[in-house]
Amino acid sequence: MPTDRTKFNLRLPSDLYAEAASLAEQEGISLNAYLTLGVRNWVAYRRRGMQAPARPAPQAVEAPFQQSARGKVGRNDPCPCGSGRKWKVCHGKG
Repeated sequence: MPTDRTKFNLRLPSDLYAEAASLAEQEGISLNAYLTLGVRNWVAYRRRGMQAPARPAPQAVEAPFQQSARGKVGRNDPCPCGSGRKWKVCHGKG
């Protein structure tokens, strides 16, 4: 085992700490070892010139807009696209 180690303090948000501790326990290793593996994996990604996998951004579902046969839509009327939301929140933005 290498003996050249540097000590540092790492402060994690409480939700991330709890999740990491839970995953480390599932793996049967200490939290410190789990975080060390995570840093090593991150460094390996960076060395290969790859980006670490990012969480996908939530996709906005845009319903197709259908013209209403009744003419102008009021702000508080249901949106004619069929989303079930009010027009001012759905297609009336802007």
